[in-house]
Amino acid sequence: MLDLFRAKLLGIEPEKFKEFQTLIRGYQLPKGGHHSTIVGSPTSWSWGRAGLSELQFTANKLLKGAGAGADPTEIAVPATVVTQIDRTDKSTATGGSWVDTDCSAEIPAGAKAAYGYMKNTGASNYTGGVRKNGATDNGTYDVVLAYGTAFFIVELDVNRIFEQMIENVAVDCFIVGYIA
Repeated sequence: MLDLFRAKLLGIEPEKFKEFQTLIRGYQLPKGGHHSTIVGSPTSWSWGRAGLSELQFTANKLLKGAGAGADPTEIAVPATVVTQIDRTDKSTATGGSWVDTDCSAEIPAGAKAAYGYMKNTGASNYTGGVRKNGATDNGTYDVVLAYGTAFFIVELDVNRIFEQMIENVAVDCFIVGYIA
């Protein structure tokens, strides 16, 4: 089942999530040897059929877009494992500066990234963000709407540490998984 978190990982914007669910909900697997495709745009679409030759590609490959009018190319699938863990509170009591967040107790050695969300428990909009430990940029820094949630994937250093910054302690940080 596609939930909001998985949709975000797939690049589906939260405000388009309900529309996407409605689109997919209407899909019925055709009988016979047909291969279905979605034809059109998000506001004007229909179910179409593609021939098998249009859908064939090599196992363990992804299609990488090549821009308007060009055919996509195949690229190797990275050896990646996404693992969900019990939700772990990694909130900080420090607002306004980058703070190290140690995930070594929850995430095994060799993990490349952590994923999770920032939850605003306050009635005002606040900013919050994450970045790789030692980075000097502002990382992924978003407005977390009042009582809202912002999802993130953040690169970990070899010690499984990332940095977070919150504007106000009303913004809590949770990790729910990792990417190895």
